[in-house]
Amino acid sequence: MNVAKTSSKTRWLDDNKATLQDLADKYNISAERVRQLENAALKKIKEAISLDG
Repeated sequence: MNVAKTSSKTRWLDDNKATLQDLADKYNISAERVRQLENAALKKIKEAISLDG
């Protein structure tokens, strides 16, 4: 599973929500990079939803 998918799942869907720093530590990247990847993934989801709607 890639960082963007993991970020979206663990920060928004799981009962035990991970922080940006939790994910940064897990993937050995910065919290800012996790945030960037998360935002890119959410943008793609929003675009897909708007195309379907």
